[in-house]
Amino acid sequence: MTAFRRPTNIRDTLVRSTTPSNNSSGFKPCNTPQCKTCPYTSSTSSFRSSTNGRVFNITLNLSCHSHNIIYLITCTKCNKQYIGKTKNSPRTRFTSHRFDINNDRGTSVAKHFNLDDNTSQHVNIIAIDQLPGLDSISLLNKETHWIHTLGNHMA
Repeated sequence: MTAFRRPTNIRDTLVRSTTPSNNSSGFKPCNTPQCKTCPYTSSTSSFRSSTNGRVFNITLNLSCHSHNIIYLITCTKCNKQYIGKTKNSPRTRFTSHRFDINNDRGTSVAKHFNLDDNTSQHVNIIAIDQLPGLDSISLLNKETHWIHTLGNHMA
C-alpha cells in the first residue's frame, strides 16, 4: 500500500489546526488599564492560610473577570484574611468592598481596613475557587467550606 502526503503550504504555516493549551492554573490579574482591582491583586498559583499555615493550590484559571467565585482578601499588614463569595467577578465585587472601605461602612472588611494602622493599600484580593452555574446554595456551601478549611473569617 502506498500513501502520499501533501507538502506543507502557506496556510499550514500561518494557521494552526488546534489552539495552544494554557495549562497554567492560578489567579492572574487582567491588567487592563481601566481595572481598579488589579492594583490590589497579584499573580499566584497558591495561597497560605494565615491561621493554620496550610498552603492550597489554585487548580483553576481565574482572573478579575471570572464569575461564580470564592475570593480571599488578605491584609498585607497583619495577615488577617476574609473569605467571600460572589456570582459577579472579583472586579465587580471588590468595587463594593472599596466603596465600603472608603465610606467607612459597617462591614467586617471595611471595619478592618479603617482601623488606625490599616488603609485600603493593605488589601490583597485573589479568586481561589470557582463553581459552574449560578447555584446560590452551592456557592454558599463552598464559601463555608473555605472558611472552615482556612480556619478564619475577618472580624
